[in-house]
Amino acid sequence: MPGYTLAQAQILLDAAIAAYQETLASQEYTIGNRSLKRAELASISAEIDKWSTVVRKLDRGGISVRWATPI
Repeated sequence: MPGYTLAQAQILLDAAIAAYQETLASQEYTIGNRSLKRAELASISAEIDKWSTVVRKLDRGGISVRWATPI
């Protein structure tokens, strides 16, 4: 993935996993008669999937391009 090193992508994946675990621990809380949600687990899961894919691609040497037309 252009713009990211493997180390950077791994740090972002680790951060997304930590955020997911933190959200699971305290997904919703109540103050007085108001109930609040911290974050949507689906959006954090999407980030984990995204960075897992980036890490996997960078770990194997980058992205292969097939059938590209030169400009």
